[in-house]
Amino acid sequence: MVKKIALHILYLAVIAAYAFLIGCPLKRFTGFDCAFCGMTRAHLAFFSGNFKEAFAYHELFFLGIPFFLGIAHMRIFKRRRALYVADICFVVLCAVGFIVRYIIILI
Repeated sequence: MVKKIALHILYLAVIAAYAFLIGCPLKRFTGFDCAFCGMTRAHLAFFSGNFKEAFAYHELFFLGIPFFLGIAHMRIFKRRRALYVADICFVVLCAVGFIVRYIIILI
């Protein structure tokens, strides 16, 4: 149990490091926004109580953290078939949502 909690903390620390220290690598190298651009600003606005502003930055911000945790859980719950299938379905649905949003923004 402690190992799983430590793994989650490590994942969140890596995400926070990218968000606050490194930034978006795709935007840095190509100049184009990625499917997740605006997520950090959206979460900061949400936790400040600015819900309208959060949705303006990224409409799917509320799926960001569960999406990455779902990917992490796919490794953990691989032995429990029902949870593994549920994680796969959730991650695929989130990915489709992010891809559709990205295509709409590019058009």
